[in-house]
Order: sequence, then structure tokens, then C-alpha cells
Amino acid sequence: MKRKVLTDDELNALLAVDLDSMDQQNRRWFWIRTSLCLAYIVAMVLALLLFPDRIFAKFNLPDESAPIIMGSYVQIRLAVILTATVLYLASYYWDRYFQYVALAAFLIAIGNFVNDYFTIYIYTKPESMGAVYLISACRVLLILLLYANFRFAVKRTDIRYRAG
Repeated sequence: MKRKVLTDDELNALLAVDLDSMDQQNRRWFWIRTSLCLAYIVAMVLALLLFPDRIFAKFNLPDESAPIIMGSYVQIRLAVILTATVLYLASYYWDRYFQYVALAAFLIAIGNFVNDYFTIYIYTKPESMGAVYLISACRVLLILLLYANFRFAVKRTDIRYRAG
């Protein structure tokens, strides 16, 4: 059976029909997802800055790793989070390589979650399991939102490329 193929002109005409309204609706959802991510990031950064002892009290960290984790690990983690957030938003704002930055943010979030699981979460105290499960669920949601933003970036770049 023979398939009908669209020409480039026909494809461009189909894409250009309602490109602006489609892009505006996608941007609105992008900003909703990004705002949720930013709210979580700000809450966690403030918690790490203001209450690191209360956060790490939920875990039975080994004696040899506790000073490292509570010291330089937290500082490096905060620097990475703040730098990645600024680069992410700047890349979107200036429309420079956003799909690559969105992919990097998604992969960094996965890597950080896996790293925290094997470094910190495995030492969770029994009475703190509920709080750690809640934080883990929020982080999985954050990873899914970053993945949705990455898909948005790829789709947006593809539509802009096709539209000329």
C-alpha cells in the first residue's frame, strides 16, 4: 500500500497554523512545572542552610563519614544546586542550548538522588522513615517534572526548526 507523504511546504503550513497559541500554552505548563521545581529547590536549600543538624538527625551516619557529609558535602551540594538552577533559567531565558541544559539538569537530578540514596538515605532511622519517604517522593516528582521540561525543550526546538 502506498503512503501519502507531506511536502515540506505542506508540513510548514500545518505547523504554522496555530504555532503561537500552542507555544504559549506549552510555555504556561513549562512555567508551572518549573515553579514547582523552584519551590522545592528553595525549600531544600533553606533547610540545608538553616537546619542542617535537624536534617541529618534523621540518619545514623557512620562516624567516619558524618563530618564529611555535614561539612563540605553540603556546601558543594548547595553550590551545585544554585549554579545548575541559575544556568537552567538563564539558558531558557536567552534561548541558548536549553534542550541540552534541560537534559543535563534531568540527569544531574537522577544522579544526585541515587547518590543520596547510597550515601545518606540507607542510614535512615526507623522513626524518620515517613519523612524520608516524603522527601524521596518529592524528588522523584521533581525528576519527572525535569523530564517533562526536557521533552518540552526538544519539542519546542523541533517545531521552531521546522517552522523555519
